[in-house]
Amino acid sequence: SKKEQLNLFLENKVDLLISPEIKYIKKVIFSDKVDLVSIQSKNIVYMMLNGRKYLKGNIKNPLNNFLVRKAISKSLDLDSFIAQKLQRKAKRINFPLLPSLLGNDPKYPLTEFSPAEAIQLLKDAGYPNGFKMDILCVKNKYMGDSLSGVFVQSSLKKIGIDANIKFFNSKEFYRRIDKKEGMAYITGYSYAGDDIVSVEKTLYSSIPKQSHLNRYKNQI
Repeated sequence: SKKEQLNLFLENKVDLLISPEIKYIKKVIFSDKVDLVSIQSKNIVYMMLNGRKYLKGNIKNPLNNFLVRKAISKSLDLDSFIAQKLQRKAKRINFPLLPSLLGNDPKYPLTEFSPAEAIQLLKDAGYPNGFKMDILCVKNKYMGDSLSGVFVQSSLKKIGIDANIKFFNSKEFYRRIDKKEGMAYITGYSYAGDDIVSVEKTLYSSIPKQSHLNRYKNQI
């Protein structure tokens, strides 16, 4: 396990440890026995909001409403999350593409954290008392993915959205979204190239071809 790996490393029984789990990073930082070397990677963790119009039959999906999606975005204090939970080993981006990639627009503003505005947006959207939603979260595939799920759940609760987070390993995660479970998904992707065509292919090929979420070759 990641924890056992770290213990061996801190006891100097292992010379090199690659990608320790983020929740254990503090132990590495404050250890006088080892050094932490960081390099920038192209790993992105994101939440996909399923915008299909109806959940079942004629039951409307709240996430199909732009005001609801905007409220969710404004409920997330990402700067504090990165500082406190990710030990500042990540940064926010304003677009689902890294700054080095063609297609990223540096002029697109970062969303401002504003829970009061988020609550008002929910009222304007017709959900003054919030609503319940299921969120599927991939576990232990991308650094900080599970922490992100817990963070999103607590953030949404503060604006009245009762989010039930379900954590799954990669195989089970994609099996379940392929069955159209959940209203939103927390996952990520890793990428080593620099061109937009390849990164789109990488991003969408991570979703099973038969899935309703696979929109590769379609306009984003």
